[in-house]
Amino acid sequence: MALAGAPAAPKRRHVSELDLLRALTVLGVISVHSIWFTNTSTNLSANLGMDMLHYTRNVFMFMTAFVLFYVYYRRSYPLSSFWAKRFKLVGIPYVLWSMYYVYYGGALKFGIGYYLSKLGPDLLQGTAWFHLYYLLVTMQFYLVFPLFVWLVKKTAGYHRWLLAASLGLELLMMVVFQYAPSWMTTGVGQPLLWMVLNRHQVVFTYQFYLVFGALAAVHLDQIEAYIRSHGRTLVKGLVATALAMAAYYGLAVSVWHEPVTFAANVFQPLMPIYSLFVILTLYRLGQRWVGAKSQNRWRKATWAITWVADLSFGIYLIHPAVLEEITTRFVWMVGPFTRVIVTPLTALATLAVSALIVRGIAATPWAVYAIGREQIPIPWDRWRRHWPHRRRPVAPADHVALDVAEAPAVAEGGAR
Repeated sequence: MALAGAPAAPKRRHVSELDLLRALTVLGVISVHSIWFTNTSTNLSANLGMDMLHYTRNVFMFMTAFVLFYVYYRRSYPLSSFWAKRFKLVGIPYVLWSMYYVYYGGALKFGIGYYLSKLGPDLLQGTAWFHLYYLLVTMQFYLVFPLFVWLVKKTAGYHRWLLAASLGLELLMMVVFQYAPSWMTTGVGQPLLWMVLNRHQVVFTYQFYLVFGALAAVHLDQIEAYIRSHGRTLVKGLVATALAMAAYYGLAVSVWHEPVTFAANVFQPLMPIYSLFVILTLYRLGQRWVGAKSQNRWRKATWAITWVADLSFGIYLIHPAVLEEITTRFVWMVGPFTRVIVTPLTALATLAVSALIVRGIAATPWAVYAIGREQIPIPWDRWRRHWPHRRRPVAPADHVALDVAEAPAVAEGGAR
C-alpha cells in the first residue's frame, strides 16, 4: 500500500522559518518547566507565566503535521517505508529514553521485576517522564497520517471550512476537558470520560493543530503571503488573545475561586485561538529572521538559532534530567526575591547544558537511535582554523616575512 499522491514533485526549498520556530519553542518548553521547578505550585505569577507558555506543545504539533505534509503530500510513498522511517526516528528514541527515565526515577532500586512492571505501562501511556507523551502522540499521528492525507484531498476547495470546523471542534473539546460534566461518569458519556482522563496522550486532542499544520504546508505560498502582509494585525491579535488569557486566569482564580493550577491548565478554553496567533506571529518573526540572514545580519544569533533548531529534538528529550540536576544542586538559591532571576537563568543553563550534551551524542554513530537524526561529526578542522595558533619564537629579521606571509590567512579567517 502506498500514499497516493501527485507525480513526484521537484525538490522543495528548506523552510528556514521553521528553524526559528523550533528554537524558540524548545526554549519555551524549557522555560515552562523551569518555572515549574523553581516556584511553588500556588504561586500566582508563576502559574500565569506557565499558562502563557503552554502554547508550546501546540506549536510542536503544528510543526509535526507541517513537515510531514510538506514532504509527503505530493508524493507517492510506500506506507511500509514511511512507517519504518518515521518509527525508526521517533519510536526507538522513545523506547530508549523511556527506559532511561524509568531508571532515572529510581525504579530499578526495587528490583528488575518492578522496573519492568513500571516500564511496560509507561511505554503504552507515554508516562515514563512528564514530557514523553509528545513522542507517543507523534507516533499516533504517523499511524493516522494516511487518513489526514485522504481528508485534505477530499476537502480540496473547502479547506477554509475544514479549518474552521476543526477550530470549532477544538474549542468545544477544551471546554469539555476543562469542565468535564458529571454525566460522563455513566452511560454513553464514559468513552468521552476516558478521553478526558487521557487527553494528554491522545492524538485527537490536538487535531486542530495537526489540521492547521497540514493545510499550511499544502497552501504554503498563500499562507506566507498572508502572514507577510498582515504582520501588525497578527501582533495585535496575539496581544489581544494574551490579555484575554490573563483575564480568564484572573477571573478563574479570584471570582470563580478555582485552584491556580486548574486555572492555568494547558487545556484552557481560550488556548486554541491564542496558540493560533502565536504560531502565525512566530512564523512572521521567522520571515524577518530569514530576511536578515540573507543579508548576512544577525550572524551570531543565526548561528545559535540554527544550532538549537538542529538539536531541538534531542534537547527536548534530555532537558528534564538536566533541569532536575541543576535545580537539585542549586535549590538553595531559590527564594521569594531571587526567583525572578534564578528562573530565567535556570532555563538558559538547562538549554545550554542540554545542547552541549546532545551535540556530543550527535557526533556518535548511535545518534539516530538516541536523538532521531543521522550522525553529525564534530568539525574539528573548521574549529582549528579559528583557534589561535601558538607561534614559534622567530628572529627579529623574520618578523616582516612572517607578517606578510600570514596576512592573507588572517584576513580570510576574519572574513569567515
